[in-house]
Amino acid sequence: MKKFFPLGYDSTSEIGWVLTLYIIALVSNLKLLYLIFNEKKAFLSMRYPYYHESKVIRYYSTLCDGSQFIFILLIIYRIAIIYAHYKYHSKGTKSIYTMKRLKNANELHFRCISFPAIVIGISIVSAISLIFINYHVYMSIMPKHALQAGQLENLLRAMCKIDFYLP
Repeated sequence: MKKFFPLGYDSTSEIGWVLTLYIIALVSNLKLLYLIFNEKKAFLSMRYPYYHESKVIRYYSTLCDGSQFIFILLIIYRIAIIYAHYKYHSKGTKSIYTMKRLKNANELHFRCISFPAIVIGISIVSAISLIFINYHVYMSIMPKHALQAGQLENLLRAMCKIDFYLP
């Protein structure tokens, strides 16, 4: 694990912050699951509005109230840490010039960018996976007759801010 950090860098606090933010993200995901189950409970208790003579459930994308926002914060935090890793080599005896004279000229860049890049990649994959896992849970527990048409298109539109023109 030390090869992913600058030489002499204390990585325990950085790993601790990453794990803490992941735990917060998973707790906010549990909140989203709670909202999904609460939505079904409200629907079954007849507290739902009627739309063209039948009850309909809100779009899944309206329930996603920023539960993935923690992943965005984690990505921004990791980008800032890349700068901090480079600044770490400029302090005192940890000369950036020494790192540049090593056999492998890219060692400095590898040590400064590798761990943040890994965390950014895992964060993006985790956020997208959780969105679609929750979408699958939503679609599987809600009554089929009460779902509005175009749930997936609405979700993709909300994620990408793209309008899909489907026939």
